[in-house]
Amino acid sequence: MRKILPILFAILAAVLPACQKKTETPPIPRTGGTAKANPSVNPVESYVNGLKGSVERAKGAQAEEDIGDIRTAIQTYQMDNGRYPASLDAVKPYVRAGIDMSKYNYSPADGSISLK
Repeated sequence: MRKILPILFAILAAVLPACQKKTETPPIPRTGGTAKANPSVNPVESYVNGLKGSVERAKGAQAEEDIGDIRTAIQTYQMDNGRYPASLDAVKPYVRAGIDMSKYNYSPADGSISLK
């Protein structure tokens, strides 16, 4: 019995520290979309702001594509009539419907066009 008691104490000494309550590390916050791991930022607001940014970039890309179409229409008008159009209204038949010509600056002197 005297030989078993020190062995039993050795086993308990090895097992008891493993039974103690471990300190938990906080979970790593997950971020999704454009939201940052900041508790003061509303994730819905971040999502909506991300969508707004996407819409604005898409509008800018569409405006750049439209400017290319308008330049082609100006060149076509110039080849057909021997001069640049007096205004962008004159090239409306050459471009797709729905292009807002008021978004562009146009110079009839050299046919140049730019985004306002």
